[in-house]
Amino acid sequence: MSRLSSASSCSEAGRGDHDADSDWDLCVLLNDDIPPGRYTPGFLWEAVRDRGASIQVVPMRRSVFEATHRDVNALAYDVARDGLVLYDKASESAP
Repeated sequence: MSRLSSASSCSEAGRGDHDADSDWDLCVLLNDDIPPGRYTPGFLWEAVRDRGASIQVVPMRRSVFEATHRDVNALAYDVARDGLVLYDKASESAP
C-alpha cells in the first residue's frame, strides 16, 4: 500500500494490557491525496481478516489525524496517546 502513511494499534494490544481474547483495533493513516472511498474499512479488513485474530480497521486521513489528535473526544486522541506504531512511512526514509 504505497499510500499508507502509518498504522497504529489503538486497543488493549497497543497499550500492552491485552490477553489472548483481546481484539486488535488498527488505525490506518492515509495520505490526503487518496481518492475518497478507495480504502474503506471493509477493503482494509479484507487485507487482515485471515490473521487469526479479531481485527477492526479504521482508516483516517493524515490531515484529520493532525487536526483532531488533541481533542479528547476524538479517536485520533486515543491513537496519539495510546497507539503503538506498527508502521510509519516516514521512518523508512530516515537515515
